[in-house]
Amino acid sequence: MTTKLAGTFVGAAIALASSAAMAQGIYTLNVHSGDNAGRAYENEEGNRNNNDQLGAGLEHTRCNIMKAAVGGPRILCIGTGSYTDIPGSPVQDRIQGLCISHRLDPMQGLVQTAMKYVSNNRGDEYQNFHAPVAAPVFGGTAMAVYYNYDPDNNTKLWGKILGPDCEELTGQTLLLAKNNDDVLGHASNPVVVADSPTETRLGSCGIGNGNGRDDMWCIGVRATNNNGQMALETYFDKAVELEEERSRSAVVGTNIPDHIFECSAVGNTQPPNRGTRCALINTAPNTPNEERIVWRQYIQERQGKIYATTPAVAAFTNPDGSYNGEVGVAFVEVDTTDRNGREKGATSLKHGRYRVTLQGLETIEEPQYNLAGFGDQAHQHMCSVNWGPEGKSATMVVQGSVVGSVTGVPRANIIGADALTGKAVVVDELVFGDSYDTGWISQYYGNNPNTPQGRNHGFCMMVDNPGYGIEGGFQPTVKQFVFAANAPRRLRIDGTPEDKLAFDMVLIPAVIPGEDPGPSPDPDPEPDPEPEPDPVDPDGSGAQVGGCSAGGGAGAGSLLLLGFAAAFIRRRRSN
Repeated sequence: MTTKLAGTFVGAAIALASSAAMAQGIYTLNVHSGDNAGRAYENEEGNRNNNDQLGAGLEHTRCNIMKAAVGGPRILCIGTGSYTDIPGSPVQDRIQGLCISHRLDPMQGLVQTAMKYVSNNRGDEYQNFHAPVAAPVFGGTAMAVYYNYDPDNNTKLWGKILGPDCEELTGQTLLLAKNNDDVLGHASNPVVVADSPTETRLGSCGIGNGNGRDDMWCIGVRATNNNGQMALETYFDKAVELEEERSRSAVVGTNIPDHIFECSAVGNTQPPNRGTRCALINTAPNTPNEERIVWRQYIQERQGKIYATTPAVAAFTNPDGSYNGEVGVAFVEVDTTDRNGREKGATSLKHGRYRVTLQGLETIEEPQYNLAGFGDQAHQHMCSVNWGPEGKSATMVVQGSVVGSVTGVPRANIIGADALTGKAVVVDELVFGDSYDTGWISQYYGNNPNTPQGRNHGFCMMVDNPGYGIEGGFQPTVKQFVFAANAPRRLRIDGTPEDKLAFDMVLIPAVIPGEDPGPSPDPDPEPDPEPEPDPVDPDGSGAQVGGCSAGGGAGAGSLLLLGFAAAFIRRRRSN
């Protein structure tokens, strides 16, 4: 049986195809191009005003899965969108919240069931639906989303519950507001700490206000379903770090019931100047607020001019997907020795492995360099993955381009543990798209367009393949995929860049039972790929290009990926 697929396969016909996973093909669904992405006014590139969110296409896209959705499992993605060609769009000149839902189909893979806006806000500085996050509720039949919205010069955290096809099941609900405090920007999806068909509790953390007075809050939110009448309410909020400047904390669940683990960059400078510190937070409803913080512990403190900032966290898991108590933490080490004005210093990624206990954070392996050696070394995100024929637990670190390059590809490093020594090793390395912009387009068109700060948050997660083992099914030999939400700066067929960010959904074969793990590593690794190109102002408008303060069908870009593949060969290392 042959099934017509809406997406494209990349891998089997190019030089990247050096393993069975690649032979299965990385599948990319082009959801929306970077055109029809919103125009605020004539000559918006030349007359941008600070904080006027003109929209970057689709940014800060976070996704999650509703495993028990009516009609089949759904991957629902929510992002800050500015596309103007979506039917019924409230977007004419500013951003809103865009919901995109796809059914996981055993024969076709990803089948779109909805793409619609789920907000119609008019906020101060056009902060209408900023940096949304999502978590499944009620046994995976619906999705709770949080986002920032500024109706009165005081950004607050809001939420609503969405159905499998982006139906708005509740109205816009205020979740957290503080006087003279802009809260609560998230970098990670909320963690489900308790779940039933009638009540779900979620734990999460995020930054507070800017302007050198940041703090970091953790909150607990309860979603209830009373015979179809759904609601969201906050049942606790707690300031965990009093100094946390814009980089946003990263949060994962733990194997300790009703506890979440977070890591933050501490310090009220840019970049934060105290170090990266992590905490264990008790989310149980009856816990006194002064007892919410079980402990706090530095991963790395500032060492003179060397700062530790911008953490990302992923949990290692058991075969059934439950947490095993171990976490990987990747953070950015910034050398500010030669820092000039607001430009960031030289950056390097470090990755450490830890065990989370009620007594404290145990170091399994000290942070080390070179486990995620490619990319911009400043805007990474991470997720928990299973990898290889046996589905071994690992973390995936993803980096992209920080300069809006059409050839700044998304690079992923799969980091696991050596079977004999237990030490962290790079299990695999891969490129999974034409391009992926982690900051420049968001800086240029987003919340701070005239300053060298800001980023576009990425997302990845594990999903089961419903086509596994089905004759004629979608990639039937693949048991699990890594799903990635990708925001590329694509090229049109004529070779010119699209206006703003496009949106792709990517399925990367991860667990293929019976797959040959491949040969042992070569003693001499392949040379590194070409370095990132220098920042380019694509339209000559004079926009500043810089780093952050720690804080459709396939087009011509696919052809560039083929050439890039010759320089960046996917390497599989056997444990």
